[in-house]
Amino acid sequence: MVDWDGIRPYAWTKATNTESVMNYGQWYGLEFAITYFYNVYGPREITCGEYATLLGIFPRQFEAGEPLTVVSPGTQRRNFTHVDDIVRGLILVGEFGSGDEYGLGADASYSVLDIASLFGDETRMLPEGQAPGMVDPILRRGLHRRRQRHALTDRPPVGGVTP
Repeated sequence: MVDWDGIRPYAWTKATNTESVMNYGQWYGLEFAITYFYNVYGPREITCGEYATLLGIFPRQFEAGEPLTVVSPGTQRRNFTHVDDIVRGLILVGEFGSGDEYGLGADASYSVLDIASLFGDETRMLPEGQAPGMVDPILRRGLHRRRQRHALTDRPPVGGVTP
């Protein structure tokens, strides 16, 4: 049995929904395709709150003249994928995919400090774990399945990445 102690409801829901979809597929012979994507950016970024993204928070802080808040040590790496590429990838997985493990995202990754340096502004380091939702406890505990990237198209990406 999985130890869910300390797991946030959002992380628990993601994990159990995946298991539910796979079980229903097996029990009832249903086709399904499960996708995973992280750090999606584009219009209408969330700039405040628990689900605010790095690319939503930094511009808001920069425009307000505030130091950019970086969770220590700042070397955490992120892959950023434009929402248009995610949509295109979802359509392709919906048309041609089957099963689990479709990771949609960019190959290139950048540290949080790399992104902060693009603003050329002051940073304020926060203690590790201070930002809510920054570290998914399921990933930390090694319960997350290894995601494989599936090549579904040779079309050039909209936002500079290939799903």
